[in-house]
Amino acid sequence: MAEHQYGSRYDLLQCIVDPTSKQRLNLALLDENVELREFAAEIEWLAPDPRTGKELKDAAWETIGLRPPSPQAAGWWPASGPTWDGVARVRGLPRPTWARSPATTRQLGATADGARWSPRRRL
Repeated sequence: MAEHQYGSRYDLLQCIVDPTSKQRLNLALLDENVELREFAAEIEWLAPDPRTGKELKDAAWETIGLRPPSPQAAGWWPASGPTWDGVARVRGLPRPTWARSPATTRQLGATADGARWSPRRRL
């Protein structure tokens, strides 16, 4: 499992390894995002890895199943580019959707009261 027992990766890992917490997280994501709610049939968590707690880095593009070239291969991201605490594949979308709603911004950054968002805090 994860080496550290604190932080966003650890909090997310705890949510996706417990089936009840994972279901609550998925429902919360659908509740917060109209694009996902309208099109998502399933949310499949790819990272962090439930067995190892590892995040996705360079393998993210391939793991998600996106067509080459990856951003690293295209020269857009350097090797060991972004590290993704959480990566989920949303099935049922007719095309990739990158939500830019205030709700998504809260999930990725600070909440309205200035606190960092975390899965545990939301649930």
